[in-house]
Amino acid sequence: MLVFNHRHFFLIAFIAYLLGLHALGAGADWRINKIIIVGNTRLNEAAIRNVLLTKESRWYAKQRYTPQLFQDDLDAIIALYHNFGHIDARILTTHVRPDSAKRSVDLFIFIFEGETYKIESLAFLDNQKYSSNALASKIKSKPGKAFSKQQFEKDAEMLLRFYALSGYINTQIEPSWIENDTTRQVSLTFAISEGKQVSINSIHITGLKKLQPHVIERICRFKSGELFNINKIEKTRQSIMSLGLFRDVIIKPGPPDSTCLEKRDIIIVLSEKENGEINLGVGFGSEDQLRGSLEILQNSFMGTIKQAGLKAKASFIHQGIECSYTDKWFFSNKNRFDANLFLFRTVEPNYTIAQAGGRLVFGHQFAKSTQLTFAYKYQDVKLSNIEGVPRLSRSKGSLRSLLFNLVHDSRDNLFSTTKGIYSNLEFQSAGGFLQGSNTFIKLQLDQRVYLPVTKKLVIAAALKNGMIKNFGDFSDVPLYERFYAGGVGSIRGFKKREVGPHSTTGAPTGGVYLFISTLEFRYLVYRNWGGILFGDAGNVWQDYSLIHSKDLRYCYGVGLGYLSRFVTARIDFGFKLHQRTNESWGEVHFTLGQSI
Repeated sequence: MLVFNHRHFFLIAFIAYLLGLHALGAGADWRINKIIIVGNTRLNEAAIRNVLLTKESRWYAKQRYTPQLFQDDLDAIIALYHNFGHIDARILTTHVRPDSAKRSVDLFIFIFEGETYKIESLAFLDNQKYSSNALASKIKSKPGKAFSKQQFEKDAEMLLRFYALSGYINTQIEPSWIENDTTRQVSLTFAISEGKQVSINSIHITGLKKLQPHVIERICRFKSGELFNINKIEKTRQSIMSLGLFRDVIIKPGPPDSTCLEKRDIIIVLSEKENGEINLGVGFGSEDQLRGSLEILQNSFMGTIKQAGLKAKASFIHQGIECSYTDKWFFSNKNRFDANLFLFRTVEPNYTIAQAGGRLVFGHQFAKSTQLTFAYKYQDVKLSNIEGVPRLSRSKGSLRSLLFNLVHDSRDNLFSTTKGIYSNLEFQSAGGFLQGSNTFIKLQLDQRVYLPVTKKLVIAAALKNGMIKNFGDFSDVPLYERFYAGGVGSIRGFKKREVGPHSTTGAPTGGVYLFISTLEFRYLVYRNWGGILFGDAGNVWQDYSLIHSKDLRYCYGVGLGYLSRFVTARIDFGFKLHQRTNESWGEVHFTLGQSI
């Protein structure tokens, strides 16, 4: 008969511990329970955890322990401390505590931070083109500041770029530093070999198959005989890539010529995309239900950067076909010309509209994010299945209008925006000297702001305003040009066009003044999945004399979204505030893309 005492117990526990470590080393599937960081006083724990790829498990996400990844994280912690001047920082030890019963581990990290080293002096050696003061003004490492290895390396790259702006593309810089353990200070030195200024000899373009070389030549911001300028080279690459015709663009200096070191060729290596594209799209929304599209594009039309296309799209409420022509370089790289013909049919809540016409658009890019467009639009319109709209002056006619758009768009991503501003001011003048069956002036403003509060939290706010000045009776304003509110992208506690003026039969009749404001809080919960809190307010008025803040309709809601850089899908639950008699509690909206 075996008798266990406390020594046997500790022996068994020790063997179990060793077996657990063996299982961990063998790659068993162990869950990370806790990560405990000890010894940090200069840097807060949140900053340290932020550089770790190893994460604690949550109820919604199991994190597996990977020894190699954990070791890489330890190196990342030391690199973080070095960036804050703690060049003596090191990991004293680590401890992995397994729990065999739960198949989980606790990870302990013991840190020695050391003292903060500051920059004592800054020196530049063998610089002749620029003074030491001029070079010091171009970098961020300064005497008295905490020493950062990462910033020191970036400073060397910044100096190389500074020299390259003036044609010194052969410049070499060797950064070095000496630390004083007694004073806890470092002395920084940049040893510079400037070389000679280099000018452009000739420009060689390779890789073109369909596009004509002169198209690329006129985009280039540099020419033969000029000094090398890294800014001009980078901007040229961006301009070529923005055409959307190339998979990759490489612009580099050619090999040096031993007979003439002061001149170098520039080589532009291009990788063209396929000349033609066929794009298929399928989507679903709570308003238009299932939708699909087919697009055929001919890029680099006739060997130029012009584009021709044909697009057909259909859903339960909208069908249409459109052919287009685009010139992305209309006398200048900042100008763009578009022309299209279209045929659309759309089923609205109380009428069906068929439109046939065309559009000519000229656009000018003022800055990277700002563009002004001028357009002429002609369309023949026919309304049918009209329900509950009294005193409608005509069911068909022609609309001829001029449109001016001023757009500023600095959003970082169109599908899942985390920062930036979008502003669109549109002015439309219809009829008058343009003839047509309707005469009015229409002004619209769409303003959106995106503010990143943390890495996971984004606040989005939007404001939409619109007004119509009609030179006749209200009934002369076309139904399809009036303002409506309610639904996706509007006031989400209501159905499409539910907010605003209605006829006695309950049909939406639209209005001449629109106001909608929206506030959203988007929080990234897990990977690409996010939660949304939102509030909407607004209304539509049929006459300016009727506008009053007491008429505003409000809603609040929650949403769930899949947010990525390429596609966004979300479902929103909107709840009415001050619900009226015979109104629903709210609405559910599902859509691809963001609401604002």
